[in-house]
Amino acid sequence: MLVLPFRTGRLCPFVRADSARLYGPTLPVCTWRLILSGHSASEPVVWDNNPVNRDQPDITDLGHDVFQIDTRMAGYPGITAGYLIRGSRPCLVETGTSTSAPIVARALAALGVGADDLASVVVTHIHLDHAGGVGDIAAAYPKAEIVVHQRGARHLADPSALMVGAEMAFGDALDQLFGRLAAVPGDRIRALDDTGVVDLGDGRRLDSYHSPGHASHHVGLIDSGSGDLYVGDAVGVYLPDTGDLRPATPSPDFDLDAALASLTRFRALQPTRLLFSHYGPVSNVPEILDRSAEELTVWVEGTRHARRLGLDLDHAVAMVREQTLARYNAYADGADPAVAEKIEVISRAEVSVGGIWHWLGKMAAVPERADLAGLAEFPPSRWLMSPGARCGRPASSPLLAFVQGEDFVHGDASWDGEDRVGNLMGIPLTPDGKTCIGVVFGGPSAEHQISGASALAVIRGLNADRFRPVAIGVDQDCRWRLLAAQTVQEAVARRADGPAIQDRLTAEGTEVELRRGGRLVASEAPGTVIERLDVVFPVMHGPFGEDGVLQGYLEALGVPYVGSGVVASGVGMDKVAMRRAFAAEGIPIAPGVWFTQRQWAIREDPLTLADGLGWPRFVKPANMGSSIGVSRVTGPAELIRAVEEAFQYDDVVLVEEGITGRELLCGVIGDADDAETSLPSELRVIGGFPDYEQKYLSKATTVTSPADVPADVTARVRELSLRAFRAIGGYGLARVDFLYDEAAGRLCAGEINTMPGFTARSMFARGWAETGVPYEQILDRLVDLAFTRDTRRRDRARRPESVGQAVR
Repeated sequence: MLVLPFRTGRLCPFVRADSARLYGPTLPVCTWRLILSGHSASEPVVWDNNPVNRDQPDITDLGHDVFQIDTRMAGYPGITAGYLIRGSRPCLVETGTSTSAPIVARALAALGVGADDLASVVVTHIHLDHAGGVGDIAAAYPKAEIVVHQRGARHLADPSALMVGAEMAFGDALDQLFGRLAAVPGDRIRALDDTGVVDLGDGRRLDSYHSPGHASHHVGLIDSGSGDLYVGDAVGVYLPDTGDLRPATPSPDFDLDAALASLTRFRALQPTRLLFSHYGPVSNVPEILDRSAEELTVWVEGTRHARRLGLDLDHAVAMVREQTLARYNAYADGADPAVAEKIEVISRAEVSVGGIWHWLGKMAAVPERADLAGLAEFPPSRWLMSPGARCGRPASSPLLAFVQGEDFVHGDASWDGEDRVGNLMGIPLTPDGKTCIGVVFGGPSAEHQISGASALAVIRGLNADRFRPVAIGVDQDCRWRLLAAQTVQEAVARRADGPAIQDRLTAEGTEVELRRGGRLVASEAPGTVIERLDVVFPVMHGPFGEDGVLQGYLEALGVPYVGSGVVASGVGMDKVAMRRAFAAEGIPIAPGVWFTQRQWAIREDPLTLADGLGWPRFVKPANMGSSIGVSRVTGPAELIRAVEEAFQYDDVVLVEEGITGRELLCGVIGDADDAETSLPSELRVIGGFPDYEQKYLSKATTVTSPADVPADVTARVRELSLRAFRAIGGYGLARVDFLYDEAAGRLCAGEINTMPGFTARSMFARGWAETGVPYEQILDRLVDLAFTRDTRRRDRARRPESVGQAVR
C-alpha cells in the first residue's frame, strides 16, 4: 500500500524547471513516483490514511440538481472536480483529464445520464486538468454539444500543437498523468464569444463571461437556476480542508490586470456560491473574491520585489514561498502534512511565481503599463508577512487594512497607513464588493445642463445592490470635480434638475484627476488616490463628451467605459461623416449639402452653395447635438441668419432639404454583431419643430411610445436602426432618428446619437420601457458591455503566444 509522504519541495529530476513552469501543475516527486511506478488505476490510493478506490465515483449532491464529481487527477481525491447540472438538458461542466474520463462516465451513469442524454459539455478553459477528457466524453456522449471560448476552440478540434507542448514538459509521464486529449469534431464545438448562453432546459441557462487573467480563453459560468458561478481557475485554487486560497498564475497567459478585472466582473454578477474546479463549493462569495484579489497582489508584489533585488527565478521562488507560508493554514504548526502535500499538488510556488515573473517581464517592456505591474514602491517587508495574515482573512489582513485605511501592527512596528494609496488594483474600499461607477457629466459644450440631468437619472436608476455610483462633473473650464456623496444623495432625493447639480458642482466639487487604471487623485495632492473607478459611465452630450474626445482619454488611461468608442463617437457626432457612412450602407437620407465657414465667407453668392434643395430647409452645425444651433428656414433671408447662427457652434454647416413627416426614434443596445432595437417612439411638437427648447424645456412636446405606425414601418425602422448602428461601428447604445413621410411611405434617417439623453423625458428610455426592458436593466446591460469591450482590449494588448496552453 502506497502512502504519500510529506512534500519534498523538489521538481521531478527529469522535468526542466522552465517547462514545468510553463505547463504546471508541477507535482512533487512523490506523486511522480506514484504515477511512474506502474500504479494501477483501480488500485486503492492512500490519502490521509484513507484508501480511495478510483472505480467508485465520488459524487456530492450540492442541491438545485447540481452534483460535484471528484475527477481524481493523478489518483488524488479532492483536487479536481467536474459538475453535472441535471435537468431536462443535462450539462457537464469540466471533464478533468483524459484519464479521468472513465470516472466521469461512471458518475454520470450513477446519476442516470445515459449516452444519449447529455446535452452539453462546457469547459472553463482548455488546460488538460480541466478539458483533457473532453474528446473522450464527446465520443461517449454523441449528442452533447462541446462549448468553449473561441480562443480555445481550435485546440479542441486539433489538439496536436497543444499536445506537443505538453510532451515537452512531461515527456513519457504525460500519458499516465493527463492522458491524450482526443480531437473533437469541429461541427460538435460551439465557440463562445465574450458572453454566451448554454440552454439547460425549462428556462434555466448558463451565462458565460470571458474571464481572462489565468488564461486568455478562460470563461466563468453562472447558473440562472442556482446562482452558482463556475470559476474554473480564475479565482485561484481552494483547499476545503483548511479554507486556504492560493493564486493560479501560470505562464504564458497570466495577466494581473485581466485577473483583477475578471474578479470585478464576478462580483458584479452577485453569485450565491462559487464552484471551484480545484476544489468544491464556497458560499462566502464576497470574502473569497476579496481574498483572491489580495492573494494575487501579495504574490505579484513578492515576485516583483525579488526582481528588484536582482534575484534569479529559482531564488525568487524560494523567497516568495517562505514569505507566504504563514498565510496558509496548511502549513501551520500541527497541521496534517498530507494537507500541505495536497496544496502543493494543486498550487505549486514554482508555477505561480514563474507565471508572475513572465508577466512582469512583459510589463517591463511596456513602460506605459509598468504602473499596473504591481503596487507602488512599498517595501514588501512592511506588509507581505503578518502573524494575522494566514488565509488572508480581511479583518486581520495588512493588505486590506492598507487599502481600506485601517491601522495595523506589523511585528514590533506600527504603520498608520498615511502614505497609502486608496482603492488599488480592483480591491474594493468597502466590503460590499460593489462595482464603482464614475458617472461623468457636464463639460464645456452647450449641452452641459442636459448632461447634469442625465447624470442624476443614471445615478437614480443604477442597481444599488450591484453598483456604487460616484458623480464626477466636468466644469466649463474642463476641470474634473468630484461631488460629495451627500451632495449627490440630496440631489437625487429631491429630484434636482440639471442646472441645480451644475451649480453645486461649481460651488462644492473637489478638483480631481483621473489616472491609469481608474485611479482618481486629488489635484492638490496627486499622490493620494481617493477613489478607484471600475468603469466610467459618460453622460456628457455634444462636443468633448460624445464626439470621441472623452472616449480617447479613457482609452489612453485603460479605463472601461459605457458607450461607443472613439471612431464611432466621432462619426456619430459629425453629421457630414455620419451621412457618408449612411450613404455607403444604402441607408436613405434627406438631400443635403455642407460647407465650411471660409467657403461661405468667400463665396460671392453664398446662397448658391445650397442650390438644388427644396424648401423648407434645415440648417445644422455639423458637430452639435440636442438640436442646438438647428433652424428650420423657409426662404433665403432666414437661411442666411440660420447659417450665421450655426457657425457660432461649428465651422462646418449642413443644410438639408426638409421632409414633411413624423419624427420616429428607435433605441439600439449591443455591439455590431449582437444588437437589439426598441420599439420606435414618436416625438411630436405643437406649433414648431423639436429644437433644444422644445425637446427639453417645453411642455408642448409629446412623446408617444410605441409610435402608432403600421407594423411594416415599425419593422423597417428597427432594421434601418441596426444598419445605422453598424454603419458607424457603434457599441453599447445609440438612438437613431427618422422622418416618416406617411403619404409617400418614405423613411429617411436623420441622425444617430451615440449618447442619447437619460432624463425623465428621454425618448431612449421610454422606447425601451415599452419594449419590456426597464431602466435598471438597460443600465446593467450597458455596464456589462463596457466590461466586455475592456476584456477584449486587454486581450489584444497582450502579445499572443502559442506555447504554454496545455495545462494549468
